[in-house]
Amino acid sequence: MGHYIEAAGAYSQVLHLDPSDGEAAAKRGDAFMNAGQYPEAIASYDRAITMDPGNSGIQLNRSLAKQLASVSIRVNVSVTGPNVTADPDPGRNLTPATLPGSIQATVQPP
Repeated sequence: MGHYIEAAGAYSQVLHLDPSDGEAAAKRGDAFMNAGQYPEAIASYDRAITMDPGNSGIQLNRSLAKQLASVSIRVNVSVTGPNVTADPDPGRNLTPATLPGSIQATVQPP
């Protein structure tokens, strides 16, 4: 249903209750990867691998997350208004309004 961050939070709660639950760590990694949060996915997969080092599926997902992280671009977007026009006095130092939070863009190789 696309609620990956909420799912990652639920798996974090499971790990808080049972820190040795490797399946929860792996599924949290899956949720983070589906949300495009690759560094968090890698950390979760690392934790799962320490609990189940022979699990080739977790190792494969970690490798994929690492590849995706290497081509991910994070973009912070600032806007000056809904309509952008040329500034008649370009020497002024204008401070653009900043959108709350950040917006992510992910670029994948062809």
